[in-house]
Amino acid sequence: MVLGIDLGTGSIKILLQDINGTIRCSTSATYPVNSPEPGAAETNPECWLSALKEAIEQVQHQNIAQGFHELKIDAIGFSGQMHGIIPLSEKGEILHSAILWADGRGSEFIPILEQYIKGREAEIMNSPNAGMSAISILWLKKYRPEVYNKARWFVFPKDFIRYQLTGHIATDFSDASGSLLYNFKTHNWDQNLCKLLQIDEEKLPPIYNSLEVIGYTTAQALQYGLPDQIPVVTGAGDTPAALFGSACFINKSSPSNIIQISVGTGIQVVRPLSSIPPFNPTLNFYESVLSGQSYHMAGMLNGGLALEHVREWLNINWDEFYKEFDKNPSKIPQDLVFLPYLAGERTPYRNPNARGSWIGLSLQHTRQDLMASALFGVACTVRLGVETLLHSYNTLKPNHFSFRLVGGSSRRSGWVRLLASVLEHSLQILTISDTSAKGAAAMARTTVYKSMPEQPQFHEIQPIELPELEQLYKSFLENYQKLYPAKYPHT
Repeated sequence: MVLGIDLGTGSIKILLQDINGTIRCSTSATYPVNSPEPGAAETNPECWLSALKEAIEQVQHQNIAQGFHELKIDAIGFSGQMHGIIPLSEKGEILHSAILWADGRGSEFIPILEQYIKGREAEIMNSPNAGMSAISILWLKKYRPEVYNKARWFVFPKDFIRYQLTGHIATDFSDASGSLLYNFKTHNWDQNLCKLLQIDEEKLPPIYNSLEVIGYTTAQALQYGLPDQIPVVTGAGDTPAALFGSACFINKSSPSNIIQISVGTGIQVVRPLSSIPPFNPTLNFYESVLSGQSYHMAGMLNGGLALEHVREWLNINWDEFYKEFDKNPSKIPQDLVFLPYLAGERTPYRNPNARGSWIGLSLQHTRQDLMASALFGVACTVRLGVETLLHSYNTLKPNHFSFRLVGGSSRRSGWVRLLASVLEHSLQILTISDTSAKGAAAMARTTVYKSMPEQPQFHEIQPIELPELEQLYKSFLENYQKLYPAKYPHT
């Protein structure tokens, strides 16, 4: 048996898999994202540890309910939200809450990074955005200097959990490559950039392969319900883990024709690659699980992040809303446009100052109308990401690709039908929604059992051909472009 642990933005998910890849049980536990000041997005790492303990207890209960009285685990794999940082002291003490990928307080440092990266785009391969690791470290250094000076390590979220179980400080190539401090030519921390930014390179963790066993659980793991001496693999960020878990990696005989879409708290539109593409300031490029493989990504901030806020504002229950919406998912108010940019936006415009709004709101609109328009606004954001990614390959012809939808949102039939219709493309819906957790378990299985993930089962959803949706999408674009002139137009 192997355990896959995925540390997401708002919840931790754990899968227990047997040697054949069958999922024995799946559990989760939630924790809050706090905003103690404008632009902040933080979580107390102690909340992660409490959730870890709770989720493992659920695994044990499910295991016993199935007639297995002992939890035998051969290896543990990890995945987790990317870009966040946790400063730790020499003794491993938490010095500050985790600063997450959605944190916008470091936007003042973007011009500095742009200046230093200019001319070196082929080495860094990513444009600076608030919430990325380097920018959050610079923010800490300026506004929490006592934390920066005392910090021995800056670790990424999944690596913090693994450290608690093993006592080993480490990261993998995918998380390192998402930091803005990584050099794609040397496949290591960029010494010159660290010096220019005056970030101490020795505070950054050593980098290991995702499938490498880097330690074993210690006696400290007992407090979370895990035995000691279990092999632990390095793991990867949540997006590359999801790619690996769904067997979405490069076949050496042919390039990938898969676009994988994940709509969780944020949105990722991803294509796996085996070579470094030309630099595109509106896209991200990161290392993947397997050596020599990587992925190109349109990353958007406002997926479930925006929808959950709208749901809370309107005091709507998701199940009640979808009960009505699923009857006719194309019933979107034609005179109401929602821009979901509650946290600024990355792809395609890289505008940290963008804000959300309803345009055309009137007395006749209902809560159901507002929620439906919010779903449509997020679907439009996904389409913008797809178009931006395809445009980087000099094509806007999605029929050359298969589109996969992964993540918890794929369980909502009305949402899936709406998204397929906005994209004007069929969607392959995988039978398992927790692909990052599955990827974490798959990394453990591959390491100890030498068993690569198999192609997943899926069913296909066809789009509804409705001219009014295309017109509403154009209205969405026009309103955005009027309100927020594009710094980097995507077409």
